[in-house]
Amino acid sequence: MSDPPDMLSVIRFRGSGSTQGRAPLGVTELQDRSGLSAALQSAWAKSLPRDVPPTHHLPLVQHCEDAGAVAGRLWDEWLPRAVRERFTVHLGVDARAVVQWLAASHDVGKLSPAFAWQVGGLADKMHRNGLTFPTVLDGPGMRRNAPHQLVSHHAIHRWLTVGHAWPEVPAHTVAVVSGGHHGRQPSSGMLTALDPRFAGAGAWEDARIELLDHLATLYGIGAWLTARVPLPQ
Repeated sequence: MSDPPDMLSVIRFRGSGSTQGRAPLGVTELQDRSGLSAALQSAWAKSLPRDVPPTHHLPLVQHCEDAGAVAGRLWDEWLPRAVRERFTVHLGVDARAVVQWLAASHDVGKLSPAFAWQVGGLADKMHRNGLTFPTVLDGPGMRRNAPHQLVSHHAIHRWLTVGHAWPEVPAHTVAVVSGGHHGRQPSSGMLTALDPRFAGAGAWEDARIELLDHLATLYGIGAWLTARVPLPQ
């Protein structure tokens, strides 16, 4: 299997001295996204505060690819060799690619009504592209009952179990990386309480699956998905 795309080959960290031909931090090499749906490409991840109407934002796909790129750079230049070896021996596949995918997929839960409603102009664009919102919008309630990190956990767990025939427990060991990325690992009760209206079903779930598929292809993690090896504890 060929090496996964090294997006960080075109990224320069701030304060790193020589640019070595790299672009500024946060700008990854442009990927061919022509095959992605309009719904997925309309999703946003970051916006400017008090930017009304919105003039600048970071698309969710770009944000995910940036996160995967940074993870690859950290693997190469910061993570201790012993840790890299532990992952590699345990997974038995290209562990760097798996780590990049784990980082890249952390915010897939931002593809949800509970997150996307926060910026009206950007939400309108998503709505026009088939991602419809609940009739009654209770902003604070939606975010409380469907925080994006829990939606990420749910989406990844479902993608692994339903889409790739992973057993329940190993799938949770992977999904919890995203579920806990804001500092608190979700309990079973928190996951059970996740409100499907605000997490988004139908087109929302289809777009999350599409994003996870895109990232899996980008980093070439097919062998790991087939082997169904959980993460080291």
